[in-house]
Amino acid sequence: MGNIDVFERIANNYDTPDREKIAKITANSILKKLSPQSSAQIAIDYGCGTGLVGMNLLDAFNTVIFADASQNMINIVEKKLEESSHLNAKTVCLDAENQSIQTVKLEANTIFMVQVLLHVKEITLLLNNLSETLPPKGQLIIVDFDYNEQVISDKVHNGFKEDKLTQTLHKSGFENINRETFYHGKNMFMNKDASLFILTATKIG
Repeated sequence: MGNIDVFERIANNYDTPDREKIAKITANSILKKLSPQSSAQIAIDYGCGTGLVGMNLLDAFNTVIFADASQNMINIVEKKLEESSHLNAKTVCLDAENQSIQTVKLEANTIFMVQVLLHVKEITLLLNNLSETLPPKGQLIIVDFDYNEQVISDKVHNGFKEDKLTQTLHKSGFENINRETFYHGKNMFMNKDASLFILTATKIG
């Protein structure tokens, strides 16, 4: 998994009206889950892609760091930032599944990941690496697909069951885990009807 090569190829054609619509819905769901002090904090949009979600959240934080393993995706984010009036954003090409975040010295109070875990083979390793950037009580927000037995693929996970993902997060040092489904769509996951959940957790401290 990882599928970095795929995202490198599709970066220039990634943004579509459907993806933009879901990104806005997702960003609004994330806004509702942010801690009250988030506006004075630093956030990492990990696996940001072309920044569809994170660009809608720039006003919610003091600084947003867009991070992705695909350099072509990062290039598009940088173009969007150049065209916007926001100066509170940075970008970094980072594969946190295979690279320690300490090598780029990132720190944040909030990390959000949107449809990222389904591409990750070593989920525990990724969560452990991301946890290094958060202070005690730092917030992690995950948006991804609910488990879907109709999806069969060797390229992605077929969604996530609540109990298993919760156990994984506990092992990676997170607590106060809450999850809810917020969106249902047609043909949105490997051409199958699917639903998206939003999960919040805090780093144990």
